[in-house]
Amino acid sequence: MFETHDFISFKPKFIEVIEDHAIWRIITDPFLAPYFHALRSGPLTRRELKHRYLEISNSPISDQTFMKYLKKLLNLGLIKVAGQRQPSKKEEDRVLYARSAYLYYFMPMHLKGMDKEDKERFSQLIRIFAQVAIKKNLNSAHFVEKTAIEVEKRLRTTIKRLNKLEMNEELSFLLRDLPWSQIQHLLNLTFGLALLANNKTLMRTFDRCLA
Repeated sequence: MFETHDFISFKPKFIEVIEDHAIWRIITDPFLAPYFHALRSGPLTRRELKHRYLEISNSPISDQTFMKYLKKLLNLGLIKVAGQRQPSKKEEDRVLYARSAYLYYFMPMHLKGMDKEDKERFSQLIRIFAQVAIKKNLNSAHFVEKTAIEVEKRLRTTIKRLNKLEMNEELSFLLRDLPWSQIQHLLNLTFGLALLANNKTLMRTFDRCLA
């Protein structure tokens, strides 16, 4: 009996920030999303990936269509060849595939990128929401907008810094089986701590909002 070994040559990033709506639609497409769900637990061979795909999607898929989708995701760089499983003679049992990142985080269009009308509407809404949450009156929506843009900037910086994390054994163990809702909460808490730790400039900006 031969012992099976995985030779891993690719390590996914912890998080990949997606700012392109077209790419996000691909990741969340009902026919393509099962690839990402299947590979969440680690690299799989083609045969294993298709087996997990069928379990997750609960609908049949031909080998031709399965390979067409897989090649599309490989060409986009969202799935990578991760290494090899040995010993194995057949390619479908040898080549290992992995996600490009453990998490995909969609960064929607931010205030700074909106047109004037939408920006003013969002600023007014933020002002109304914030006044209820903070229990203080806020000045003009213009100051609220400036503060919101600064907060957004810091959110983007915090999330993108997480790109530097690599999926090691400790991180994989701690994150195992966590649903996306809990991971999203984890990221929000991390951002909150980062905001508190670097708040001098932001607080000076926010002080101008208070009536």
